[in-house]
Amino acid sequence: MTQIHSDTDGTLVGAVELTDSDRHRLLTDERRRIALDVLSDRPGPVHLDELATEVATRESDTAMADPSAVERAAIALHHNHLPRLAASDIVEYDPETRQVH
Repeated sequence: MTQIHSDTDGTLVGAVELTDSDRHRLLTDERRRIALDVLSDRPGPVHLDELATEVATRESDTAMADPSAVERAAIALHHNHLPRLAASDIVEYDPETRQVH
């Protein structure tokens, strides 16, 4: 699988080749799959809080997730899921600004 990256203006800047094993490892977790789905719908950078809110809402299958679920999602995304995806060059994540590209 090839993952194409684009710059903030939509210009393609490179591709990352993922093995089947890498792809399966990254997509085993439902929260990562939801996060990638959310990010694929957004043209520009997304703040961690916005991503966590959307992920928690989809996980709870309600109109709006409760604040504790959003906080748990943000912590898991920040410490686990986004660093894994960034290490595989699927997303760019700046932990200081909490922006995901």
